[in-house]
Amino acid sequence: MKPLIYTALEDFLYRFEHFANSELNEIDVITPTSIKLMVSAQDRQRAFDWIGLDFLFEEVVEAHLVDNEKLKHVDMDDGLTIIHENGLFYFMIGDYKTANGTKDALCYIISKSLKYQEAEARL
Repeated sequence: MKPLIYTALEDFLYRFEHFANSELNEIDVITPTSIKLMVSAQDRQRAFDWIGLDFLFEEVVEAHLVDNEKLKHVDMDDGLTIIHENGLFYFMIGDYKTANGTKDALCYIISKSLKYQEAEARL
């Protein structure tokens, strides 16, 4: 897994078009402070072919998750928001401009560390 460096965050989100119309595949709570989330998205660097991304949130401070059975019903038209502020990563379903809206999101994770790795898309 590669750490997601906050200075490269905008380029990362641009590459995947902020995950608009992507698919949430699975959320796995590994420990109370470690959560893995799998997403399938279109990759701008690969002519918009679908790829999978596994996110690993470590040192989770707070989270509100959606049950895996309900993930396929989550509307992803607005994509995902990832913000780095005050040493924390704020991950939210939906289009948010600041970390203040985090707790309004259907699903959110706040963590001190965020890593990712590319995988096969799970469509």
